[in-house]
Amino acid sequence: MVDKENKKEDSKEKGVEEPGAIKKTGSFQGKPNKLGGGGRFAQLEAQGKSPALAAYIGQKVYGKKKMAKMAAKGKSQ
Repeated sequence: MVDKENKKEDSKEKGVEEPGAIKKTGSFQGKPNKLGGGGRFAQLEAQGKSPALAAYIGQKVYGKKKMAKMAAKGKSQ
């Protein structure tokens, strides 16, 4: 049990991300990962997640108006 905990701590120190983690800085496939840039959405799609699921979660968290504004910004980039 102790070995598993140490492995988790070591991986965090080395900057190794867990599989399936969404990177929140930098860019992904030419789209910025800033909120509204489209990079986080592209990462979810690349992992095989449904775009509809990502849109649903975004609408639930940010509301319809803000999500529509972010989607338009992401499409333009």
